[in-house]
Amino acid sequence: DKSALHMLVTFVDPGKAVHLVGGLGPLQGLALHGAMVWQFEPLPDGGTRINHSYRVIGYYPQGLDGLARVVDQVQTGQLERLQAKLGKADRPK
Repeated sequence: DKSALHMLVTFVDPGKAVHLVGGLGPLQGLALHGAMVWQFEPLPDGGTRINHSYRVIGYYPQGLDGLARVVDQVQTGQLERLQAKLGKADRPK
C-alpha cells in the first residue's frame, strides 16, 4: 500500500494563518526544505483574501531555477482549481 506524507502543519492561527513544512511531490527525495504559508485576510465585503507562498531552500545539482518553474506550474494549477471551487477571486499581480 503506497502512501506519502507531503507536509506537516507547524502553526495554526484560526481564521488567520496556517504554516506547513516539507517537500511536495518530487521534492521529497531531494536535499531541500520547504515552508508553505497560507494567510487569510477578511475583506470589507465579507469575503476573504487568501495569500499563499511556498519557499524552498537546499541543494539540487541541476540548480533550483528549473525546479522552481515546475513547482510553480503545479501550484498555479492547484490554486486555479481552488479559485474555481471557491468562486470569485482576483489573480495576484
